[in-house]
Amino acid sequence: MEKVSLSKKDLMNLKELFEENYLILKQTKKYEKNSADNNIKLLLKEIRNNHQDNLLTIMKLLDEKERIL
Repeated sequence: MEKVSLSKKDLMNLKELFEENYLILKQTKKYEKNSADNNIKLLLKEIRNNHQDNLLTIMKLLDEKERIL
């Protein structure tokens, strides 16, 4: 397998995606804590988990060891 270098544009896009997902993760955690409705809490937890998975994927892409085709 061949290592692939990310372009500056790719890195900037990944940084932006990371920041957006991190913000949503923080907001959903806060909203979940403040919500009285268990259905809303469950939905917010699912949203948070999805964005946490996105963050992990982005971190793997940014990790040199993981950048292979």
